[in-house]
Amino acid sequence: MSLNRLSMRHKEKENVKTNPISRSQFDDVESKLSLLSIVLSDAQPEYLMKQSQRISSQEELLTFISQSLESHNYPKLELEDTKIMEQFECTVEEFLMGIPDPVKEFSDSYIRTGYEENAEIYLKSRYQNLALCMDIKELLMTHKYNLTNVCQQLDSLGMKANPYNLDLVQLHHSPSVFFHQEVWYIEHKEEVLNFLKSAIEAARVEAELNRPPTPPSVEEIFECEICRNDIEDYAELGTCDGPAGHLFCNDCVRRSAEIKFAEGGITFPCLINCGGYIPLQIIKDLLERGASWNVCLIKR
Repeated sequence: MSLNRLSMRHKEKENVKTNPISRSQFDDVESKLSLLSIVLSDAQPEYLMKQSQRISSQEELLTFISQSLESHNYPKLELEDTKIMEQFECTVEEFLMGIPDPVKEFSDSYIRTGYEENAEIYLKSRYQNLALCMDIKELLMTHKYNLTNVCQQLDSLGMKANPYNLDLVQLHHSPSVFFHQEVWYIEHKEEVLNFLKSAIEAARVEAELNRPPTPPSVEEIFECEICRNDIEDYAELGTCDGPAGHLFCNDCVRRSAEIKFAEGGITFPCLINCGGYIPLQIIKDLLERGASWNVCLIKR
């Protein structure tokens, strides 16, 4: 062994002996596990947990740390079991190509599988001292290991999230791609939602600009059944009460009514004899209140 490595090991051992462990670091298993995880960061978590449960005194803890640093004879994490959460990197556009509707995708209620240990690691790294405030496992189980919903609840409770610096977070085992996607979405949620909002607005503006011009309204043209003149205003027409409702211009109706009056008639059949009649109210509205209309009233 080289002198440099011996010197480094001596310094590590010396630091452990000369830096006393505070009482708070020795009160319970979780505190001992936290300390051991920092000092022996490459050790397997299960091994450190067993040692934390076994060690019963401060002297024993110091001895264990010193011997471990000296010998490095403890179960270590395998390279394939160590995954860096920063490995999943993409742009917002790339993310949305794979998950077009992340709000719906990550708000579902189905149970996540393979999330248990890694979800705890992520939450502990995101929220400082979270384990001291609540039972993380119970919180995750309540939300069926849906990290998005858990983080949303913690944020609403005022829990301050640590800055996004997860490149040193080591997971227990190889997580699924979906786990990485959900973590990425949580860390970039505001950016994703703003992008979606802008995209929707841009699509609306583009659709508005590309919308074909509204054609001018075409006024309906009516044709008199007698003179065949085109009439644009429906108010300038008279109609019979027959099934077909034949239309006639006011001039033709007026002339026909005057002829009927002259002949002594008091009813006004359809001008093309369909069997219907032109209502008297129409005749009254067309004829001036003169001799013709008065004669009609007398004969009735």
